[in-house]
Amino acid sequence: MINKDFTWEKTTVTNVGLDLGFLNNKLTAEIDYYNRLTTGMIVPSDLARMLSGYNAPRMNLGDLRNQGIEFNVGWRSNIRDFNYSVNLNVAFNSNSLEKWKEKLQRGWKFIDMPYEFTYTHLSSGLAQSWSDIYNSPYQGSYYTAPGDVLLKDLNGDGQITDADKKAYASRSRSTPTGQYGLNLAASYKGFDLSALFQAATGRWDFWLDAFNNVTVPGDRFGFQKFHWENTWSLDNRSASMPRLTTGENGGRNRTESTFWLQDASYLRMKNLQLGYSLPKSWLNKVTLDNVRIYLSAENLFTLSKWKGIDPEKTKSYRNDPNNSNSYADRDAYPVVKTYSVGLN
Repeated sequence: MINKDFTWEKTTVTNVGLDLGFLNNKLTAEIDYYNRLTTGMIVPSDLARMLSGYNAPRMNLGDLRNQGIEFNVGWRSNIRDFNYSVNLNVAFNSNSLEKWKEKLQRGWKFIDMPYEFTYTHLSSGLAQSWSDIYNSPYQGSYYTAPGDVLLKDLNGDGQITDADKKAYASRSRSTPTGQYGLNLAASYKGFDLSALFQAATGRWDFWLDAFNNVTVPGDRFGFQKFHWENTWSLDNRSASMPRLTTGENGGRNRTESTFWLQDASYLRMKNLQLGYSLPKSWLNKVTLDNVRIYLSAENLFTLSKWKGIDPEKTKSYRNDPNNSNSYADRDAYPVVKTYSVGLN
């Protein structure tokens, strides 16, 4: 289907920047504030909910405002033959959806709210007995049993529906609100050392992926150690994971709720490199300008509360990002540590 009114997005930006230098530029700083309004955001149309056999056209539906501040602070100096530098960059961003040209369904988007905020059910924990289930609102599944996740009835109608979800405006589920980078470098005579750290804060997501699924298929599954040691059973009531089930017998155990919601903030040592450049007096004899040997390590460690594969990755979806059943675990590969030796 063709949208004849389809056009480019339009962006209006106000940006104020300041560059500073002190102590003969040993200390430098760059500070930027921006206010960016994007009108006519290009997004898939909700017509997709009503069509069968057709792909709905993309449309210019929303107006989104982004505001933020970025700053970069650096220090570069030396002590005789020892040279060193430190560089820190920080970026904070907030956004707000100002207009939308279609009816907004319940989900991650709403006027005057951050784009793709966290919107989820609240959990009261795992049912420990049948009494817990009888004294709870109807969970929307006839298969609910002890060991299953129980959800809270926020509107008091006695049953769990999409109307019982709560919005968390300060928790973005797709983009961190704060991003950080730290570069450290030093050299002494022929030796050099550098390190890069990166971090992010403000993003929350649901630990629901192919590896922690407790509703397993009947034929085969890639079980993890915690499936045997930390899932609920009559002999393991203190487990932090729901009971193991097959098929549809797992109640609401895979429903997005605060039971699975986790802080995806992290600090990662992205790169560490140690090098040595051979003395010029050696190289002149063989008509070479520079020879450097180095050891390098990538992704040495990550500090995070996130229990999933990688706190930096976000989920991909087949059809509807508001439907937790449309997860597509296309990027279920963990971050890899890499060690290398090089010669330049």
